[in-house]
Amino acid sequence: MKRGEEQLKMFEEIFTIFREKAVPEEYIKFFHNKLIATRTEHSTIANPEREKIYEKIRNNPELRRKILQIYYFDYILFDFNIVI
Repeated sequence: MKRGEEQLKMFEEIFTIFREKAVPEEYIKFFHNKLIATRTEHSTIANPEREKIYEKIRNNPELRRKILQIYYFDYILFDFNIVI
């Protein structure tokens, strides 16, 4: 499953839980629009600097190790692949 597909699946699971907990549909629609239908203002996907930073991280094992230390439990919680 691709990263985007995983995100959509996770969001749909969250929305299902919201419905089970009787969260009003208007709130669910609000979150749906914020999470799925629109890009966030801080999104970096189209930023040309993103690739430069990604390359620096990819070529620096010590930096990758530090990032893993910082986000280790996120990797575990969200079942991300841990690549050092």
